[in-house]
Amino acid sequence: MAGVLVQSIVMITDSAFLSRLYDADGIPFVASGNSGMIYISSTMFLTGLMEGAQIIMSRRIGEHKYSEVGRVFRHIILIALLLGLGILLIHQFVAPAAFDAIVQNKSIGSAMTEFLSIRSWGIIPMALQIAFSAFYLGTGRSAVFMFASILFAASNIFLDYGMIFGNFGLPELGLKGAAYATVIAEWSGAIFLITYGLLDKKREKFELFKTIRVEFSIIKRILKLSIPLMLQGMLAMGTWTVFFTMIEHMGKNELEI
Repeated sequence: MAGVLVQSIVMITDSAFLSRLYDADGIPFVASGNSGMIYISSTMFLTGLMEGAQIIMSRRIGEHKYSEVGRVFRHIILIALLLGLGILLIHQFVAPAAFDAIVQNKSIGSAMTEFLSIRSWGIIPMALQIAFSAFYLGTGRSAVFMFASILFAASNIFLDYGMIFGNFGLPELGLKGAAYATVIAEWSGAIFLITYGLLDKKREKFELFKTIRVEFSIIKRILKLSIPLMLQGMLAMGTWTVFFTMIEHMGKNELEI
């Protein structure tokens, strides 16, 4: 619950700080909100993958097949990184053209492209977090995932305040600062989980870090369980993305409200 809440906290933090850039006529505020919704909608694919993986891992633990947990974990890293790379490429090369065609206010569209082109790089550390989070949730240690999420949110708040307004000796970057802050915060959560995993005494029991040998039967099993969860999450968040796109067509003031 805390982990899911964190993404909303990050969006609220970005919006709260960016709403103070009055001289920018509200463009950074609405741009971060709309492109942030698009980013979160796309990350639902990774969230669905995590949910499917933790179900499989929990089942293997219940069957006392501990080495199977490591095999699933290693394949989740592979799938998550490939999926994350695909999402990153779409955000970098497809989204700008889509914004140009769909967003009515060209200033908002340009700002959305600027924000998402930076923010989307956070998908790589998020993919790494997905694999480790699936393992810790699947093994019943959700507190590890919660601490990583809290670190992510706290880092984002600190860096947002620093990089948007130029506080703490950091550069004043405005909208770009919000995007860079979130990417760095994503990496802080990923580094915490990776470090914890490397130091975890149970890593040997579950054979987490053995050399991966790609087994398509495991990939098929993971995707068969995860794809419905991916689509469910995407539809749930995508509906709101469509809604705010429709509001943008009514006008900038309506969208800002």
